[in-house]
Amino acid sequence: LPADTAERMRRAAETAEKTAEAARRRYQAQLHVIEAEARFERGEWPGAIEKFQEALALSPNDTAIPRRIATVEKARREYEARRCLESGEALLAEERWDEAIAQFESALPLTADKGRVAERITSARRAKREALARPHLEAGERLLAEGRWAAAMAAFQKAAEFLPEDEALPRRIEAVREAQREHQARQHLVAGESQLAGGRWDEAVAEFEAARVLAADQRPVEERILAAQQARREAESRRHLEAGEGLLAGGQLEEALAEFERARALWPDDETIAERIATVQQGQAAEEAERQRLAALEAGRQRQLAEEGERKRKAAAETERARLAALEIERQRQLAKEEERKRTAAEEAERARLA
Repeated sequence: LPADTAERMRRAAETAEKTAEAARRRYQAQLHVIEAEARFERGEWPGAIEKFQEALALSPNDTAIPRRIATVEKARREYEARRCLESGEALLAEERWDEAIAQFESALPLTADKGRVAERITSARRAKREALARPHLEAGERLLAEGRWAAAMAAFQKAAEFLPEDEALPRRIEAVREAQREHQARQHLVAGESQLAGGRWDEAVAEFEAARVLAADQRPVEERILAAQQARREAESRRHLEAGEGLLAGGQLEEALAEFERARALWPDDETIAERIATVQQGQAAEEAERQRLAALEAGRQRQLAEEGERKRKAAAETERARLAALEIERQRQLAKEEERKRTAAEEAERARLA
């Protein structure tokens, strides 16, 4: 054969061979696709994908095979997601919270419906927190019934740590806190009444003041504070009144009046105190009148004494003057006699000399 004819025949044979090989590969790929579809129908997802991939290797230009692989992969993922969800629900029913959450989280990257799976995860986590909070809630209610306010509040606060989104728990905690405050207020009121009955006014007022800080309704507490303060004023007023009575009986009017005035400052409307003050003031007025009378008498007596003294002084002075005058007269007489004696003696001496 001519060389060109042989070449054409060789090329034709190669083409035929390639065509036959392509047909064979397409046929084999089609067999793999059929097997893959069968496995897909049986739910044998890995086997179906394996056969589709073998078919794709034989027929890489077949664009339908990658779409089927994607479909199978999606179906596999959805199936596995459903299995995880079903397992999670079963575990959730058994209150195996962490395992249920793990199953739901495993389903999340597999499914297209991520919102529903995310909601189940949120629900499981909330169910777990509610389960963890439940013993604390029950303990809180029990402790509250027993009147153990602080312990009840601690239990509710612990429950709130698990359920921070629960709006009822803060109200419950506040209700416990309010109940505790009311209980403490009642305790202070009872203690205040006891102190009041014992006449310990300051202690009673202090207890009532502590109750007022705690009580929601402060009006009754304020009434007891006013009553205690009034009782204290009345008691102190009576004490000053009794002290004044004792001083009045002892005739200490000024001191008695001071005590009665202190009593009136504490109990201004008491008629007995007003009467005692009037009595003391009358006594003081009488004492003052008597002092003035005695002072006038004393002044008259002093004046008389002064006049008598002046009279006696004048009489004594006159007597002294008369005595001194008499003495002077006597002295003058003695001097005259002495002069006379001397004169006589001189005359006698002169006569004797002359004789």
